[in-house]
Amino acid sequence: MIIKNTPEHVSTNHIVLFPFDDHSIPFQHGVCLQLVPYRAGVDRTRIVVHPGLPGTPDCSRVIYYGSVHRVGDELWMWYLGQGEDDHWHQRVCFAKSRDGYNWEKPELGLVEYNGSTRNNLVDIQGGQHHIQACVVYYDPDDPDPSRRFKAIIETSKYTPKFAVMFSEDGLQWHEAERHPHPPSCEMSGITKFNGCYYLSGHGGSHIGPTRQMVMYASYDFEHWIEASCLGFRRGNIPPRPVVYGAHQGEQVHLGAALWNRGNVILGFYGQWQDRKTTTGAT
Repeated sequence: MIIKNTPEHVSTNHIVLFPFDDHSIPFQHGVCLQLVPYRAGVDRTRIVVHPGLPGTPDCSRVIYYGSVHRVGDELWMWYLGQGEDDHWHQRVCFAKSRDGYNWEKPELGLVEYNGSTRNNLVDIQGGQHHIQACVVYYDPDDPDPSRRFKAIIETSKYTPKFAVMFSEDGLQWHEAERHPHPPSCEMSGITKFNGCYYLSGHGGSHIGPTRQMVMYASYDFEHWIEASCLGFRRGNIPPRPVVYGAHQGEQVHLGAALWNRGNVILGFYGQWQDRKTTTGAT
């Protein structure tokens, strides 16, 4: 099909259209112009990945802060797990599924935990450092097989600066050459558009509360711009009163998880309210 709302008349096999898009759908009589809440066909309280058995690296807590990608006919998930450590030490765990509901944790045999390698830990920094966030990007068209899986991690090894990782199989990772002055943010999503990689997270030095969505860019996944672009913010914008102080007011938590649908990029973000307003994030 041909998209004729751009000067180039882009040709594509499929497109994503939103009813509230008054540019791609100019004739809207009788069209529903608002989002409809999603109602799942299964128990909406169902957790697809539960904490593991005692003694496993995710037995105490499962923290998503990761990514899901379709690889072949499977869905692969990278998530963070907290074991029985006597301090805060999250490691990157791996799960896979064919339907998105039923997930398995394969024994990878890569990283020792609690005296055994019979676990689902991927080899990122040998599991030696606390991982605060890990975002994976699957790039099957990269001509270098060793870089087809790419990741940005927030690690205690370099706090608060992030680190770049590459992998051929998504399980065994090697760290890229450390370049000077890497950015810092708590990340949540990566996408690629027109040959440029974009990283979404929260942070930056823009006006307003600390937690707001910022975007970083790179053309080789190794050299990232130090300056961030303000992608989206929920807080008051002048001339409305600005809420001052760390973590006050309406905020965006972790930026957005990004899903590139070709002609549209979807973003899912966490809405954060400060404690004076409510108690937690949604």
